[in-house]
Amino acid sequence: MNTAIITSTIIIPMVLTGHFGFYNHSKKGVALNGHDVVAYFQNHEDGITDEGKKGSNKFSVKYKNVTYHFSSQKNKELFEANPEDYLPAYGGWCAWAMSYGKSRVPVNYDTFLIAPDANGKDRLYLFYNSWGTNTLKKWLKGDHNELVGKADATWEKEVEKESKKENH
Repeated sequence: MNTAIITSTIIIPMVLTGHFGFYNHSKKGVALNGHDVVAYFQNHEDGITDEGKKGSNKFSVKYKNVTYHFSSQKNKELFEANPEDYLPAYGGWCAWAMSYGKSRVPVNYDTFLIAPDANGKDRLYLFYNSWGTNTLKKWLKGDHNELVGKADATWEKEVEKESKKENH
């Protein structure tokens, strides 16, 4: 494990080094169905919007065994300079589900929020939005900091489980 977010008393590892199955990606290992993680930070107004931007394999980077696609060379370079700044919270899985103790729930790549994490740093949060259920709307009705705390605790358990798998 390389990075950690420190909350009041919990250290939450955020990234595993080798096991790419842990992240939200395609069968070929492409993160977020090829959506440009940098573009999310550029395409939001007041932290929220309803449109992700697809990247291209022409502009791709492999980072910690996961391939990321970008919509431009500039976005690729921004990611390469500071990849940890752009990685989605909870491996790209649904933030709302994480806050309720459920892990690895798929997301709608056009339903996202850019908002502070427990340390006040802007993060990309993705949400499930299908069959009449938009979990981003539910998230926005709740207390963001409380939901992040709960989701962080669930993610920490997921990271611990995955770490045990990697070490065996």
